[in-house]
Amino acid sequence: SGPFRNGKATLWEGGLRVPALLRWPGKLPKGKTSRQVAMSMDFTVTIAAACGVRSSASEPFDGVDLTPLLNGKELERDVFWRINRQGQRAVAVRSGKWKYVREGSIDNLYDLSRDSGESRDLYYDYPDVALALRKKIEAWEAQFVGIKSGPPG
Repeated sequence: SGPFRNGKATLWEGGLRVPALLRWPGKLPKGKTSRQVAMSMDFTVTIAAACGVRSSASEPFDGVDLTPLLNGKELERDVFWRINRQGQRAVAVRSGKWKYVREGSIDNLYDLSRDSGESRDLYYDYPDVALALRKKIEAWEAQFVGIKSGPPG
């Protein structure tokens, strides 16, 4: 995980930052790089969009269409993660340069533009930012109310 904190199966940058290589002759220019934040679910949406498939309002896709990157447009978006398993409950959101992590009852806030290794917790320095991000997580999680996770039983 290089200079990043922690590793896989965590919500820290060492568990989230994974480079991606894409090849699409005639559509993607050779040698172009992007620092766009994306998730694996975005690739499903992007491939579907490239094939002309759209989700319905009743069954929306998770993720966003990354095809605007083909025209050089960076996408502004919030990215959410959660871990909910026995003995570990954690949620995180990345919004612009800010990343908020709540692991158990511990809150952390980082400015990833200055601290990609998440070594300086700014939670008490920017409580208004932390609260705004926590509210974004609460709104995101509210979408899952009533959705049963796991295999049908």
